[in-house]
Amino acid sequence: MQQRFCTCGHQLWVLYSSIERKFRTMFFAGTCFSGKRVDICPCCGAPLDINRLN
Repeated sequence: MQQRFCTCGHQLWVLYSSIERKFRTMFFAGTCFSGKRVDICPCCGAPLDINRLN
């Protein structure tokens, strides 16, 4: 897992998984191993895109 930050500064965790040579990106809010999977930032509501995270 990698630690990343939304453009608003909220901390997120990113997990990359590969299935049949395709990569999937999953985002988690909270701590590294007990976070909830999210598709939008829980702080500002912005859709999460790996290319826009810091």
